[in-house]
Amino acid sequence: MDSGTHIAGCDGDEPLKIYFLDNSSKTLMVDDDSTAKDVCDMIAHRLNYYDGGIRSSTFFAIFESDDGAMPKRALAPEELVRSVQHGTAKLIYMMKLYMPTALHMVSYDEAMLHMQYIQGLHRILTGVQFHGDAEKCIQMGALSFYVKYGYHNPNIHKLGFITHRLLEFIPANLMSQKAATEWEGELYEAHAQLRKGLNAKLDFVKTCHKDPNNGCHYVEVKQKCYRKHPSAVLVGININGVWVLHKKSRQCLEFYRLSEAFRWGFKPGLNFYFEVRPPDSDQGMIYEFGTTRGNELSALMTDYADALLDELGYKDVASAKSAVGVIHNLKEVVATSQLKKSIKSWTTQEEKELFYIVYIQKLWRGYKQRCHFENWIGEMEEEVHGNLDAYKEAEEGVEYDYDEVPVHEDRQYYNGNEGQQYYEHQEGAEHYNYS
Repeated sequence: MDSGTHIAGCDGDEPLKIYFLDNSSKTLMVDDDSTAKDVCDMIAHRLNYYDGGIRSSTFFAIFESDDGAMPKRALAPEELVRSVQHGTAKLIYMMKLYMPTALHMVSYDEAMLHMQYIQGLHRILTGVQFHGDAEKCIQMGALSFYVKYGYHNPNIHKLGFITHRLLEFIPANLMSQKAATEWEGELYEAHAQLRKGLNAKLDFVKTCHKDPNNGCHYVEVKQKCYRKHPSAVLVGININGVWVLHKKSRQCLEFYRLSEAFRWGFKPGLNFYFEVRPPDSDQGMIYEFGTTRGNELSALMTDYADALLDELGYKDVASAKSAVGVIHNLKEVVATSQLKKSIKSWTTQEEKELFYIVYIQKLWRGYKQRCHFENWIGEMEEEVHGNLDAYKEAEEGVEYDYDEVPVHEDRQYYNGNEGQQYYEHQEGAEHYNYS
């Protein structure tokens, strides 16, 4: 992005202070119409990402922080920052979507590397990542120590050097397990094993990347779906899928890949839910969790679905206006050479299946009338398994009588549209079937 590039919202008269996770900050000049997206673009321009912020900016968001330390809710791109500024302790700029492109950028983009480093360090020190894993935290603490102080020097790096600042390297939730001097000694031992000339920041970030929970956004919820699990659990979402963790130990209790999530949504102020349906089944299980923050979880799943499509280079995925349009549009997109080239680069059948299922979800979710969907999804799932013949019938057109389908307005989906529902109960879980 050159210096003459105009960024919407950057010509304002009001100062806005945006913080980073290392507690540094930047002050921007905004106006009452400046949106969260405007602010993200302005910061990306200031940080001088390798791509000028054109793509890198889309992986970040502005988060509210009620206590000034822990980020909570991500502002929607169109949300006006000035309207939020006075009701929260801090506004924090940080990564929201841990997409493959963003993770790859750390190898050549110093700004992206630094942003992922300070976010990874913050997540570890606050117990969000590698929670309770003392050995891993010592390893990460040694890398962080190397970033700050360089190669090991036994004449300097010895007991007493950072005793009063151990919390900069060791998570607070682990400190009570050992004496401070023991933690410090183990940190130096691990630090001494690191080779001279190491790019410790890059090693730190890539180690975070290897964690299946990397970038997971967690919300504490109440659940009655699983009789064998506590009523209070954590639900986390990242690019890998949906995680259900033990609240204290962070042990993984349940996990569902994104490709298994048939649909998801929330009822404002009450819950978050998602449906899991095997590819070869016409019935699924819906898991519902009580939370006032269901909109955050639902929106994040949708954002990951959008971002996965964007990774493949296809933008206008919501243009279909009818059921026939949905199927026809899908066939057109699959036929494009650009998409074929992108899909071929995905080496495993699982990756290809993930794309098709997410793409199907994006096409149909949000349509007011969900009648006859089982027929559509059945045809589309055949494509996931390589059967292209299923789409031939779509070209002839199909008409549906929507007037015969009752609509209930007592349940709100992530985009505010109404849906239909009936309930069945199975042992250990609430099972909702939507027609």
